[in-house]
Amino acid sequence: MKKRLLIALTIVVTLAAGYFIYASMTQGPAKMKSLKAEHSLTAVDFYSEFEMDETAANTKYQNKIVEVKGVVESITLDEESKPSISLRTEGFGVVKCTLESSEDNSLDKVKINSTLTVRGECIGMLLDVLIERTIIVEPK
Repeated sequence: MKKRLLIALTIVVTLAAGYFIYASMTQGPAKMKSLKAEHSLTAVDFYSEFEMDETAANTKYQNKIVEVKGVVESITLDEESKPSISLRTEGFGVVKCTLESSEDNSLDKVKINSTLTVRGECIGMLLDVLIERTIIVEPK
């Protein structure tokens, strides 16, 4: 009788542990709306920091949540059909913000040449400074 109880208890514990491991692995990253920005600045200042010293800017911003305010230069779809907003800078490139969700209704309110604040995860600079998982904080 004790042997059956021990086997049953072992099976229940194993199934519970398996469920929690599976749930934690498939959860995905936290939604950007619930995260706080570590840095807040304008698109012009953000881009110029990368332009002046990319290594220092990567150390400061890469894989961190940033809030960037700038003038919308263009709205496009990327290779995966995700909406992307480009914020104007004074440099050669732009601050390119790929939205977290293609179902974001606030994108309808965004107009070219309007001022906009976005929050997202900085992934560094290629030609443009790239921000992923972006949400629109304050359309104006």
